[in-house]
Amino acid sequence: MRKLFIGLGVLIVLLVIAVVALPMLVPSSVYKQKITDQVSAALGRNVTINGDVKLSVLPALMAKANDVVIANPEGFSERPFAKMDSLEARVKLFPLFKKQVVIKEFKLVKPVISMEKTKSGQMNWVFGDKKPTKTSAPTGPFRRDGRFTDLDVSLGKFALKDGHILYSDATTGKKFDVKNVNMKLAMPGLDKPVTASGTLTVNEQPFDLGFSLDT
Repeated sequence: MRKLFIGLGVLIVLLVIAVVALPMLVPSSVYKQKITDQVSAALGRNVTINGDVKLSVLPALMAKANDVVIANPEGFSERPFAKMDSLEARVKLFPLFKKQVVIKEFKLVKPVISMEKTKSGQMNWVFGDKKPTKTSAPTGPFRRDGRFTDLDVSLGKFALKDGHILYSDATTGKKFDVKNVNMKLAMPGLDKPVTASGTLTVNEQPFDLGFSLDT
């Protein structure tokens, strides 16, 4: 029995070493392309990572991408929907085994976001395939159509640092220029209130912002 425990201990140590070493063994260009392809498919538009990508596993899953550009869909202006200096996400590792997605931090640094609404009412912040297929979705905690099943998701901190948001509505002719956006948002769970606070400047007028959403 003692040898069994020793063997299991050695196996666990080797697995941990392998997980930690994985990001160092796999060339960054490989998972950079994978991330680009997966995010582009999920959002239904081209996503480009012009900078480097960094991954780590312990104590939390962490991905950081620099110089990220999200393209506008067809029918909108040629400028990108969003571009940012960096995007960083941290997810706790062990809760994933219990179907819990605990996002410790999700941060956008110096994002420039262009929100547009056309005369026909189309909005460029609506993501995904507008023509979903009728293929049956597989069962299990993670589904390929991107919908939640029995996952418990919580967001510890969402941060927007030095953001710039442009808004134009062709149906009303209204335009807003929102600068110096510094926001922090938290969502303890899908059925918990969402709270946010921060500062921003709308058409050269500074504002302090704070709100809570029950659903």
